[in-house]
Amino acid sequence: MPEEGTDGHATLLLAEFLAERLRRGDRRAVSLNILIRQMAAVAAEHRSHWRKDATVAGAERGLTVQAVRRLAALGLVSEGADGVAPLPALARFGCAKPLAPGGPGTMEAEQ
Repeated sequence: MPEEGTDGHATLLLAEFLAERLRRGDRRAVSLNILIRQMAAVAAEHRSHWRKDATVAGAERGLTVQAVRRLAALGLVSEGADGVAPLPALARFGCAKPLAPGGPGTMEAEQ
């Protein structure tokens, strides 16, 4: 995502949720309510890393709407009456757990 911080991270996590569905072959639109519940779950998981106002009750709705708008502007999802549908380009996005410097899978470990 073209932004760092809570909003960029929230958008990336929502993109990953939708991309995973797409990778499984599920191209159906996802309702906004499902996406809001997903955002609430990731907000709880990342509470200690996100700005405080993004983790209060009800903030997940605004974060979700903002994330969907960003993804739509990037041409990664389409919004319709049925909800938000992931587009094929979204399948390229993914999150991986960060690697510790010198840990397995890093260049430092291979030297």
